[in-house]
Formats: sequence, structure tokens, C-alpha cells
Amino acid sequence: MKPKFFKLSIQLILLLHFGVIILTQCLQQKWAFFNCRALRDLESFYVTPFFEQNWSMFAPNPPMGKRYIAVKFQTKDARATAVLDLHEGVKQGNMKSYFSIDQRLTKYFSECYNDISLESKAFSDSEALLKRSYGLQSIRNYARFVLGKQSDFLNTRNEGDSIFCTVYLIDEPLAGVGQTRVPAQRYYQKLNPIFISRKRDL
Repeated sequence: MKPKFFKLSIQLILLLHFGVIILTQCLQQKWAFFNCRALRDLESFYVTPFFEQNWSMFAPNPPMGKRYIAVKFQTKDARATAVLDLHEGVKQGNMKSYFSIDQRLTKYFSECYNDISLESKAFSDSEALLKRSYGLQSIRNYARFVLGKQSDFLNTRNEGDSIFCTVYLIDEPLAGVGQTRVPAQRYYQKLNPIFISRKRDL
């Protein structure tokens, strides 16, 4: 008698559980027939706290578009380079081989982007942000390497000119990705110029 009772109890519990899951799924589909307070309470106090699963349980949410970092070098007299995409050379190198080391740089740039974006919410001043954000420190060091290759810009500078770098965090959503049907539009966050070096230091 006891094994039969135990078996029926387990079957009843499973039946109730999956019945609740199915009903709350119908509620999430916004079907009017299932829109009642009892189901909303079941979802809030039973399903969501204990059984909800989403992508972020296993990995970061996949990106909704392209995020990359660009820089512009300039002097105090407003002479400047064009805006340079730091990712461009890395992306080109990454396309040449499936096992390219540039994949690691792509991931590293992504971490720098996230760190700068997060820390800039608390530190709007670039110098204060530079002390706080390891991502921005890394980008500044990499920008010095990129600056060394801008021969046209460097050849027109005076020996003692201070060179500054403006950093852009660019977010370019992919069309058709996500809930919105609004056409993709490029957004960017511009940081105040930070000191890079003088020409004679390069």
C-alpha cells in the first residue's frame, strides 16, 4: 500500500508542477484567457524564484550588435587625425585564420569596453576615470602603439607638442536584432581627451 501511495504522490506533485509551468507559459504569451491574479502570483512566488532559466545563468547575454573602441589623436591647436577604429586591424587579422591570436585581442577589447563603460558612470572626468579604469589604461597604452604608426600626423607636429587622445565607445546595433523594429542606429560615448605623450617621447 505504501509504495503505491508514494508513487501516486510523486505523480501528483509532478503533474501539478508541470501544469503550473504550462499555465504560466501561457500567461507569458499574453493570452487573455490566462491573465488572472492567481497565475501571476504563482509565477512570481513559485516559478520565477526557483525554476526560471535564461541565458545569463550559463554565459553573458549575447551582444545585440557591434561594440568597438575608436580613438582620435590631436594637439592643443586642434590639429587631429581622423577617428581610427582600434579594432579594424584586429578584425582583419582575425579573419585570416580560425586560430588567430587576434581572437584574444578581440575579447580583450571587449573587456576594456565594458570596464570603461561601467566606471565612466561614476567618474565623468577622464583623468579620474583613467586612475580607476584598467580598461582605459590598457586602451591608452595600445593607443600609443597606434599613434606611433600615424606618420602623416606625427610629421606635421612640432617637437614639443603635447598629444591627446579622445576615446569613443561605439555601439552599433545590428538591424533586426532584439525586440525593437526601429532601424539600427549607431550610438557612441565620447570621453574627454586624455594625455598620451609628446612627439619627442615617441
